Amino acid sequence: MVMLSPNSRVRAIAFLRSGHKLSLGTADRTLRKNSLKHLQTDRSVSILVTSRSDCMSRTNKRQDIVEAAIGLLAEGGGEALTASALAERAGVSKANVFHHFARLDDIVLEAFEAFLMAMPSMQPAPDMTLPDWLMALGADTTASMDADPALSGAYFGFVAKARTDAQLREKLAEMALRVRAQFEAALSALAPDRVSEADRQALAALILVTGDGLALHRHLFPDQAASQAVAWARFVEMICAKEARP
Repeated sequence: MVMLSPNSRVRAIAFLRSGHKLSLGTADRTLRKNSLKHLQTDRSVSILVTSRSDCMSRTNKRQDIVEAAIGLLAEGGGEALTASALAERAGVSKANVFHHFARLDDIVLEAFEAFLMAMPSMQPAPDMTLPDWLMALGADTTASMDADPALSGAYFGFVAKARTDAQLREKLAEMALRVRAQFEAALSALAPDRVSEADRQALAALILVTGDGLALHRHLFPDQAASQAVAWARFVEMICAKEARP
């Protein structure tokens, strides 16, 4: 799957914070709707405020842990991510780390997904064409491989580990499905009348698989950047044969 550059680490953290704020807002509205009917005393109001504060604290700690994982992975790859280092970076205890996550691998996957979903080309601009979007997707991928070799190495290390770890493999598969769904949404927006739903699903899977291949080759063979760029451009041309580029 595609990875992101240092600048995109900032976007990924912003994505995490924004997402948690939205979730907290929803939880807060639900809490108020269900509870305010019964709040008649100052003590009841205090309970509501305390519950909201506790929810925010739990959310912020989980977010801090994922942000710390992003930093450690970018700086030193998978080997840098230990429970002790993570707890120290996040400012929590190791017990608190494992209160929020069953395994370190779960933290890594959440960090990777934050990167993926924060990538600009995951949300194509309204004025983009299909070829523009695909070229942007390839450019984001290769730029990230170049800028964050430790982070990309950690990702491929976890992919290799998933071959013998059924639980990790299942979670990677779930993440891949979410990325494919995002690609399907982009295809639906950029080429709504071009393909059927079944073909759109197949095309989204093809883009994901080819993007993974591009990322792997860039990570292993950075000296072949020129030929990789040509190969991706040809891929885009084949996909977009019926699309007119400006």
